[in-house]
Amino acid sequence: MLRKHKERHLLGAKDLEKIARATDGYSASDVAAVVKDAAMGPIRDIDPSVLRTLPPKKIPPIKIKHFMEAISSIEKSVSEASLEKYKKWAQKNDGVGIEESKHSRAAAPIERRKSRILASLGLC
Repeated sequence: MLRKHKERHLLGAKDLEKIARATDGYSASDVAAVVKDAAMGPIRDIDPSVLRTLPPKKIPPIKIKHFMEAISSIEKSVSEASLEKYKKWAQKNDGVGIEESKHSRAAAPIERRKSRILASLGLC
């Protein structure tokens, strides 16, 4: 569905940055869940009696409000404690996987998270 309607959003660079910052610490799977939930936002905004007869091209675009609603309802799936355990494990194992630790993920450029969001929308 996301790829089919890839032009159907009203997100600017500032919106993507806001979404990326709000999803700091989310896994790629968490971000995918946020994108899918946000994609359903415009449909939820339509009266059910109208939705049945509404042509797909008339469905409103995805907006920042849909993302913020999705983020508020979808929590991070990995706890801070689990991330800390993983980091310690990675350090003991010659840094295997250390690039995915909480500290490096938090320090990862916002651009990387924005790219994940765009990819999930089918825009990359």
